[in-house]
Amino acid sequence: MERYRTLFCFDKDTTMISVCQNCTSIFQESQHDIKVISLWEYILNNVPDFLYPDYGGEKMTLQDCWRQHDNEDQQKAGRELLKKMNIEVVELEENHDKTIYCGTTTLQPTPKRNLVMAPNRYVDNAKGFF
Repeated sequence: MERYRTLFCFDKDTTMISVCQNCTSIFQESQHDIKVISLWEYILNNVPDFLYPDYGGEKMTLQDCWRQHDNEDQQKAGRELLKKMNIEVVELEENHDKTIYCGTTTLQPTPKRNLVMAPNRYVDNAKGFF
């Protein structure tokens, strides 16, 4: 793990804004000194004049990603942004902390660097996923 940790040097006041679920998982676990938030959280909480398109109440299904199944703040932010775009969210039965979806990622072995950099996420809490 130290081999990977030395790649990153951050001040304690650093905030990482992420769009990548894998990056978020790794940084949350391996970089305890920094705050990690999703781009969705950043826009919702820090860009008051963001111009949201209007989708006229269209219904859309939202799929939560397994890699961040326990990141309630990110999930809430995504749903709030969709509401601001006048989108009606259709919830799947396997949502939030019940989601098991992760695209094609779980159809192949986990990259070794993920196992090393985020063992809690990709080893301890991923039994049977890969």
